[in-house]
Amino acid sequence: MNRNLYCIILILTIIVTACGNDTPPANQTNSRSEHPMKEKAARLNRDGLALFNSGKYADALGLFIEAARVDPEEAEYANNSGNCRLRLREARLALKDFEKAVTLEPDRPLYRFNLGLAHMHLNEPEKAAGRFNEAVRLDDGFAPAWAHLGLVYYHGKKLEEAESAWEKAAALEKNAEVENNLGMVCMERGELDRAEKRFRRAIEIDGNFILSHYNLGVLYQKRNDSARAEKAYSSAIALDPTHFTAYYNRALVQLAQGKDRDAIASLELFIEHCPPTLVRPLADARSRLSELRKNRLH
Repeated sequence: MNRNLYCIILILTIIVTACGNDTPPANQTNSRSEHPMKEKAARLNRDGLALFNSGKYADALGLFIEAARVDPEEAEYANNSGNCRLRLREARLALKDFEKAVTLEPDRPLYRFNLGLAHMHLNEPEKAAGRFNEAVRLDDGFAPAWAHLGLVYYHGKKLEEAESAWEKAAALEKNAEVENNLGMVCMERGELDRAEKRFRRAIEIDGNFILSHYNLGVLYQKRNDSARAEKAYSSAIALDPTHFTAYYNRALVQLAQGKDRDAIASLELFIEHCPPTLVRPLADARSRLSELRKNRLH
């Protein structure tokens, strides 16, 4: 169950460049013949961006492809096509688009970063890490690349490398997800005080960031601080009333405080929202619920 472990942050980035402002070539005859084509490609790209931003990825893709056909030397159009394909779950084709963008403009860190995203979608973590590292070598201040590099290392159980990458990202910009992820590293090491500071910092950045409220509940539960755990789980539930794991854990800490009636309500809500495929947790919740109801009858 991923939602109570970490927050995956995937950012699809599209860039907008003013292609019409390109310096015209010295040969004025070529300029007159090429400039209208560049303007046409730029128009297609602008229209594609408007469609992309409204969620019409397939329609946007068609315009980006046409823009690249009209002006095949502009890397942005291939990059934008790749972003559409990622949204359309065509990661292998997106990879080809991003590779073309890198070939056309090899010094642009954004294109290396997007290549890394495609490799992540294809479950190729080592290749993804390589591309993210290329991006930060080109621009050490590229925070999203550091953040995603941390994710790759974290999933590979390389906690020190993950922490280092996320520390770099956190130093560059305020990001609740990065702070939450740093808290997860601390909690896995048993460094609960440091973890609590990270989760609280994430909430300071974004009070609506559900995972940090939930993770605070887990942390307090580990400390046997049931009252504070209940409050943290309730905060997560207030932000997401379908957060079934928060209901279950809240029931446990309510039971630890002797709040049987509240625990019954939390277990009922867990059963209501829990996916039916989670057979064992549902069976456990029903068993606990049955026992609690029996006890209340006696």
